[in-house]
Amino acid sequence: MSRDRTTRRLALRIGVERHRSRDPADPGAPARRRGRGPCLFTPRELAQMASVDPDPAVQDTAADAAAAADDPEETLGPLLAARTGRVRAAGGTALRRAGRHAEAEPYLYDRSGTVRACARWVLRQDGVDPLALYRAACADPATMPDRAPLGIAECGERAVDLPVLWALTGHPRPLARSSAVAGLRAFEVTDFPRLLALLDDPAPGVVREAARTLAPWADRLPEHELLGRTGPGRLPHVRIRALRLLRDHGSWAYEETVRRLSGDADPVVRYQARRALGPRG
Repeated sequence: MSRDRTTRRLALRIGVERHRSRDPADPGAPARRRGRGPCLFTPRELAQMASVDPDPAVQDTAADAAAAADDPEETLGPLLAARTGRVRAAGGTALRRAGRHAEAEPYLYDRSGTVRACARWVLRQDGVDPLALYRAACADPATMPDRAPLGIAECGERAVDLPVLWALTGHPRPLARSSAVAGLRAFEVTDFPRLLALLDDPAPGVVREAARTLAPWADRLPEHELLGRTGPGRLPHVRIRALRLLRDHGSWAYEETVRRLSGDADPVVRYQARRALGPRG
């Protein structure tokens, strides 16, 4: 429980390596030797440490020890509910160890790419094709989990699944649209006119993903398309992303545009432009 992370790491490592355990039915009883059995901490204590500690090293050590404890009833709940993806992924591994492969399916749509990959691996160990599950989920936009497009891009086939992702860029939910755009980036899409149109989306997350997809090709984008999107008639998040693409484009108009926007009426745009100017402003 020390606030010093080095102390916590050391204490946990010693506790895990001592190969001792307490009787869960009698927490006050002295620790007993069990050969090379569980560590000093109970499986639930390890899982809870992994789920709440902010230090990645502690998370990894505690999660690995909890998953190895082979006590799914005590460990799976805290591991799979953790805020950190690496800990949830350890919970996915524990599902496989417990023979509960089917319970990994909801984690195909997790916000963490590591957890999604782990869930796919667990399901494959049970003979289940995760790509088929992703495709079935994306076939019904009304019930589709918002991150299903990410999964289909991570393990799908360009010729088959790219049209599905393009269609989902028009989904009514912003998170689903942004996931579809991120999926386009995974397929290295270079349809610049269609991608530029996504910069006009009302949701900042969608515009962010569209800008990230266009950034590697910024020098090939029409300059007038970017300049037009920095104008006062656009949403602030559209203007800011267009300005950054203009910078990556290497446009001669970038410096002039930044100086113009440093006096903009919108406080968010003005702040970003002055930040881009730095000491020169």
